[in-house]
Amino acid sequence: MPSMLSDGTVPSHIGELLPYQPGKPIEEVRRQLGLEHVVKIASNENPLGPSPLALKAMATDQTVLSRYPDAACHKLTSVLAEQRGVPQDEIVATAGSNELIGLAMRAFCQPGRDNVVMPQYSFISYKLQAKAQAIESREVAPVDGLRCNVEGILAQVDEFTKIVFVAHPNNPTGAHLSNEELATLIRKLPARIVLIIDEAYYEYAVVSDDYTSAEKYRGDRERLIITRTFSKAYGLAGVRVGYGISTSEITGIIHRGRRPFNVNTIAQTAACAAASDDDFLKASQKQNTQCIAEMQSLFDELNVRHEPTRTNFILAKFGPASQSVHDALLNRGLIVRPMANWGLPDYLRISTYHENDREFVHRILREVCAS
Repeated sequence: MPSMLSDGTVPSHIGELLPYQPGKPIEEVRRQLGLEHVVKIASNENPLGPSPLALKAMATDQTVLSRYPDAACHKLTSVLAEQRGVPQDEIVATAGSNELIGLAMRAFCQPGRDNVVMPQYSFISYKLQAKAQAIESREVAPVDGLRCNVEGILAQVDEFTKIVFVAHPNNPTGAHLSNEELATLIRKLPARIVLIIDEAYYEYAVVSDDYTSAEKYRGDRERLIITRTFSKAYGLAGVRVGYGISTSEITGIIHRGRRPFNVNTIAQTAACAAASDDDFLKASQKQNTQCIAEMQSLFDELNVRHEPTRTNFILAKFGPASQSVHDALLNRGLIVRPMANWGLPDYLRISTYHENDREFVHRILREVCAS
């Protein structure tokens, strides 16, 4: 019998799709390479771990696990609405902000006809999810190195463009929009288009004086969705919870395609607690600012070019030797992220580390870069 991929059983947009490749797990590297000490700084995770208040809440809320979650995420959306100063029906909770990206395409795009526009070298999930839904994705080349080309995005949209995606700050480059660029995009993009500003790294970026959230411009644009996540600064990547801020009309449309009980009970409990953990958030921001400065100083010392960042990672350029550098780091127990699948084969993305791992990380990077 012929393969399902070749006999027409599987649609071409699925057959041609390459699955998302996450960073290697620590356990897998230990097992495969026989290493005892392994540090993973590949997936932009919080090196401080989860919010302590979230851990406490998860440990004490296990009696309800035999029942289905609150499908409306009422408590969580109430907490977030109060925190962000918006009506509760303008918040939608999802299983990580990544789910919201796919839900928006499902809600607003007609497969085989419509397109979505995004910067080149942006969060890879945008085009992967578009491909999975048979939606054309258009990438706009950067300016000034790897910065988002706002004018290029405005020029790329046409009558079939339904969504524009911009990560602010961007993964994997670390770059963010200036206040002028953000205002231009929000005000000049045709009103009929849904603009999604992905602020997954908002909590890290907001400590910088030159960063402005799209929340400031909600009054200037009706079809605007701002996405946030608890995976980064709050350390809850493992429970999968995020949210969007938009109009009640848009959140209502998103709910139509959202699967029932998409945010599990433990995730809702953890996020509610984490949202009020100001001490942990401040500690995460302080740790990140210090670690980024250390990493930038180290790369300067090693003569490794690196991109400016407002996130918890640095995009470093190692040139044609990038894959060899990655492999050498991995063989010594340091997991970083190669960027070839993201269209940046000369770069590695390196996340922040815990202070207890500083000496190990710096030593391994120095050894490999000197060899």
